Amino acid sequence: GGEQPQDLDLYLVTPSTSTVCFDAREDFSHDAGFMRYETDARLGYGPEVIVLKKPLLGVFHCFVHQYSAEGSLLQSKAQIQVVSHSGVLFTASVPLQGEGDYWD
Repeated sequence: GGEQPQDLDLYLVTPSTSTVCFDAREDFSHDAGFMRYETDARLGYGPEVIVLKKPLLGVFHCFVHQYSAEGSLLQSKAQIQVVSHSGVLFTASVPLQGEGDYWD
């Protein structure tokens, strides 16, 4: 991402509805895939990192919340990447239009 907004928070919800984020940093249950929120970047540029130790089948819900007041989510140039041992599997960039402080 860019310099502003300074604090974007990443959330990940597993198929069993376990959630990790900046204030719920880990869930080591079998149903959660042993997730840990590794990095909470609060001064712009990122990255925010969530590590999933055990692959799970099903649909995950990942979203970003603009926590800080300055700048806008749309101008942040933020990206979400899914990375495995073999490299980047998926990349999504923040939409260029819309409103609000959530990217879902």
